[in-house]
This record gives sequence, structure tokens and C-alpha cells, in this order.
Amino acid sequence: MAYGCADGEVWLAQLPPTGQPASIKARRMHGRAVQSLDWAYDNSQLLSVGHDGSLCVWDVRDPAAPACIRSISEPTAAFLCGRFHVVNFSLALVGTSHGSV
Repeated sequence: MAYGCADGEVWLAQLPPTGQPASIKARRMHGRAVQSLDWAYDNSQLLSVGHDGSLCVWDVRDPAAPACIRSISEPTAAFLCGRFHVVNFSLALVGTSHGSV
């Protein structure tokens, strides 16, 4: 499970069948609120988009050390939503505050 915060942080939550749950903070990549998160179909990558116009693809194969492997920024628009392509998670769709995808 993952969640994004209004301060731009992304967290991963581990919920093991036995033992204590744990939350791991990823490196902060967004300057404003995280607007959307999406998992790749195989759960190896996480897409996060922020209201500051930033996008990050996280490698989460090791949940104890999530790493941003791709990032882009568009400072003139807020990113409002983001989704990985269903089959090819090398592609992502992002909706902006300007009404474009």
C-alpha cells in the first residue's frame, strides 16, 4: 500500500500477515501535495504526480529503499492525475490543470 501527503511526501506501508505493520518514507520528490498514485501491474513500480507539476516513477521492488528512477517537472501546470499504461508501464498518462493529457 502507498499514500501521498499534502506536504509532498510519499510513504509505503507494509502490512505483513504476521508481525507489525511498517511505514517507509520515500525520498521527497514533490514540492506540493501528491495528487495521484498508481501501481504498475506487477507492483514493481509506483507512479506519483504532484500539484507542483512533478512526476516520479519509483522502483519499489525493495520496499525498504524506494528509489525514484524517472522524474519530470512541468512548472507551468499542476498534475492532477496519473496512470500507468495497462500493458506497457514504460508509458504513463498525466492529466494537467490546463486540461491536457
